[in-house]
Amino acid sequence: MRLFEEAERLAPARPEPAYNLACAHALRGAAEEAIGWLEQALARGFDDAAHIARDPDLDSIRDDPRFRAVLVRHFGEPPAPLSTLEGRAVRLEQLRGKVVVVLVWKADLEPVRAALPHLVRLKAELGALGLEVVGISPEPPDVQQQLAAAHKVNFLLLRQREGTSLPAPLDHAVQAPAVLYVLDRGGRLVHKLTGPAPFEDLAALVQPLLPEQAPPERVQAF
Repeated sequence: MRLFEEAERLAPARPEPAYNLACAHALRGAAEEAIGWLEQALARGFDDAAHIARDPDLDSIRDDPRFRAVLVRHFGEPPAPLSTLEGRAVRLEQLRGKVVVVLVWKADLEPVRAALPHLVRLKAELGALGLEVVGISPEPPDVQQQLAAAHKVNFLLLRQREGTSLPAPLDHAVQAPAVLYVLDRGGRLVHKLTGPAPFEDLAALVQPLLPEQAPPERVQAF
């Protein structure tokens, strides 16, 4: 922190010291200071929106509405990274109120083929108790639709739009062929698994997060 403060003292018009201070404050959980320094960095000319979108140092403030407001003021409203297979923009925030299991997959179909039967069963058995399952992939709609038909997929499939990062709390970029995320009813990341997992393991992770009584909270439909 002291090094960044000294750099700011020596070059108060440069955007880099302000950005580094924003990251340092975010890492220590000081949201107000982090967002203030981020706005300073942007005002001084820091314009790498893609870097801001994927920088893990800023993860602690991504859900703060002030963070989003700063980015919108400087870069405009960002395109939604996710859409239905029909092309309609959607956001994971629409599922707040439900426990959500997200499968992010790409290219290599074998891991997703292994994961799908367990996810289909998970949705069938726990969906009425407040569980939602979502598949996300950059693969074209026809590829996803063929996969869904072959495995009788009973949950929502979304496409990640080209050139976008995955929304928080998911990793901004996924390198593995298949990654599973479990989000609680507040949209917070609780578990992350690389590769397919059997139904029993998934159910054991999900069930403690479900509401004690059905029906679940009403959420916005896609």
